[in-house]
Amino acid sequence: MRVIVTLIITFVGILASFFNAIYGLIAYAFWSYTHPENVTWGLLPMGRLSYAVGLTLVITTVLQKKKLFSGNPKVVFIIMFWILCLIGVVTAGSTELSSWQFQYFTRVIMITLIMTVLIDDIKKFKYYIWAMVIFIGLVAAQSGIRGTLIGEVGGAESGFAGVLGERNFTAVFLCSIIPIVFYSGNAEKSKKLKLLLRGILLGDILALILTYSRAGFLGMAATGLFAFIKAKRKILTGMTSFVILFILINFFIPHEYIDRLHTMKKVDIKQEDVDMSAAARLIAWRSAIEMIKDRPLTGVGFYNAEAAIGDYQDPETGISLAGLAIHNTLLQVGAELGLPALILYIFLFFIIYRTLGRIRRKVRLNKLNEEMSKYALMLQISFVGFFVSAFFVNAAFIDISWHLAGLTIALEQIVNKELEQPAPQTG
Repeated sequence: MRVIVTLIITFVGILASFFNAIYGLIAYAFWSYTHPENVTWGLLPMGRLSYAVGLTLVITTVLQKKKLFSGNPKVVFIIMFWILCLIGVVTAGSTELSSWQFQYFTRVIMITLIMTVLIDDIKKFKYYIWAMVIFIGLVAAQSGIRGTLIGEVGGAESGFAGVLGERNFTAVFLCSIIPIVFYSGNAEKSKKLKLLLRGILLGDILALILTYSRAGFLGMAATGLFAFIKAKRKILTGMTSFVILFILINFFIPHEYIDRLHTMKKVDIKQEDVDMSAAARLIAWRSAIEMIKDRPLTGVGFYNAEAAIGDYQDPETGISLAGLAIHNTLLQVGAELGLPALILYIFLFFIIYRTLGRIRRKVRLNKLNEEMSKYALMLQISFVGFFVSAFFVNAAFIDISWHLAGLTIALEQIVNKELEQPAPQTG
């Protein structure tokens, strides 16, 4: 059944792309977010099919829009970062892992740039938001609800890894998508769709809990706090959140999850009850800083930190852990690509975040469609969820943050286009 569904979505998406490339973008989102090659047991030539969708999308974008990316200045910064990653591949000695991951990241950047061209009105923006809700939110929600009800996920040592196959990555994705599901539900006028989105939201929260990811918990807490700060009806929002939290703690959250959260305090290697997973993160962070000191301009190479980390001792404990992931997105960029890339990365996402604030002000001051302001706030909170959770995960090169950046640029251009429209004549 999964094979049939994958084939239908793929080929319908390819055909529809020739009528309007936005459908090809949505078909590629299906591949990007659901990873059907992981759940169809190798029955289809998955790599070839995903490349076919991507190639069709590029061709139809060129044919219909005459260009692959917009002239937005932030697009230039994205391309500059990609070039630094290319240099990082050379620095890494073009290892098999580095080369393969760079091919994947190149596709991520290409799709991000295409988003800034194809999503040129609020209707297409909504199409892509719904694609994210369905392909990430709905897929995770059904696993979260089923796993909670029948105890399908096996506790803190295994957790819910989803189609990504790694629970911390899954937690980062969920921290990014939960605000999108929440605000889509608020914006939806249909009662049936609103109820569906509330169910997806609950399922995604349960799926996030079942990852047993401490990074995911911190990301979820940050998104909840930020949403509360930005809420207009703070008392109602606070009371609703309290009731939901009470129900989750007393009826849904496993005791193992609470126990795992307590391990965040057990990071001192000298403690008898030290949690080695948590302590290893601090060792990895300090080792990453040593990498940056050693090679501040170019880093140790794109996706080469795990191979190189064994050569760098933690100055505090004298321990070096070969093959250890850095578990921090910012340190990952600095260690693998150097300080110039890290500065560019921070600057890029800082201005993207600031852009969302400017969008909200433009909408308010010019009395544009309030919906666009809500979408800007939604993306702001998604970025909060991403970067708080990604502070404990190597997530610099996964697609969700870059696609959120593409949506931000697209939304900015949509608002600017609205402002360029002549005011309606009166009288």
